[in-house]
Amino acid sequence: MSMKVIRGGALESTSKIGNQLKLYYDQNAQYGKMIMKLADPLVSSQKDMDHLYYTVQNCVVGWNLAVMKSLSVPEFGKLFQQIMDMNNIPKSEIPIISKLVDEKINLFNDHKKFIKDYSLYEYKDGVKIELDVKDMVDMLSDIDDDIDDDIDDDYEEEEVEDEEGILDRSAIIVTPKELFWELVKEHDRYFDRSLVQESCIYLVDEALDKEDLADWLKKNYNILFSFILEENLPNEKYWPKSRTYKMFLEFFTVSLHEMVFDLVKRKVSKFSTY
Repeated sequence: MSMKVIRGGALESTSKIGNQLKLYYDQNAQYGKMIMKLADPLVSSQKDMDHLYYTVQNCVVGWNLAVMKSLSVPEFGKLFQQIMDMNNIPKSEIPIISKLVDEKINLFNDHKKFIKDYSLYEYKDGVKIELDVKDMVDMLSDIDDDIDDDIDDDYEEEEVEDEEGILDRSAIIVTPKELFWELVKEHDRYFDRSLVQESCIYLVDEALDKEDLADWLKKNYNILFSFILEENLPNEKYWPKSRTYKMFLEFFTVSLHEMVFDLVKRKVSKFSTY
């Protein structure tokens, strides 16, 4: 069965999209089906594979924005516009993206993974969609790696001797309370408290001080909540549906350390936790 990869450029042929279009999926079929569910009302009026590609592209952009919005990412409105500019989304399509964000949250809010990349393959009788799905930590790590690669391409690094010193970060330590571990034990029969990491450390802007900690947590608690849930309870269907700031404080204790001193004479490296 012949096929061709569709990645935004014009197709060599103009395959028609009809009501009998068959859809094929890879190992991420669950997410593929959800993306096509979002695309379905828009695809029904489209006539060729180019239109299908760009419709799926908009759905992926809308999906990732919806994940960010549901995680209460700070300054979401500003981030939304930046992503519109980065993806060259025409002004006429911005209302469509906004509607897709709301539709994703309405239909699939329990699914918090990002879609980093996607491909469409054209078959004689249909289309196969392949997705590169990432957990939040993996996605952030990949973005960080991409930024580092861009910097390396643009600038020649100056060789300096690594030495001990104070990092330009503050540290937030989040420790789960017994109530959180009871939630984990309820849904994981193999849970062993002796094997888990009791506390997690998160580096934040050095400008954050104890007076501002409560305000910062109110804006970012859901990101920390999701990190710890992913680490200890990977199946999202067992996560609390409505994760409020009050619940966060009931589940965790938080402390801030404004001075972080690096005693290792080696460059700091970042690795994905998964």
